[in-house]
Amino acid sequence: MRPWRLCGARGPVGVKKPRAAGGRGQRTVLTDHGLDDVLATLAPEDLALCGLELETELAPVATLSVGQVAIGKRLISYYGTQQAVTDNAGRSI
Repeated sequence: MRPWRLCGARGPVGVKKPRAAGGRGQRTVLTDHGLDDVLATLAPEDLALCGLELETELAPVATLSVGQVAIGKRLISYYGTQQAVTDNAGRSI
């Protein structure tokens, strides 16, 4: 609970499973009870194996990406700013 106390003292906290991708399954938590609600949805073995991500929510926020991909002898480098998009199920990710 110590990380929750540190993050929660600064305002809303984004909580998600580490294996979740593209913002799926992320919830904003404001209170201890809200965190309890999220924890109740997790299988104890998943929590023990993978943990839980807690992120202090920032607004406005810009997410920057930098990376490289190697395909055979080709190396591609990229950089940019991530944006929210809608997935095939109509969810914002």
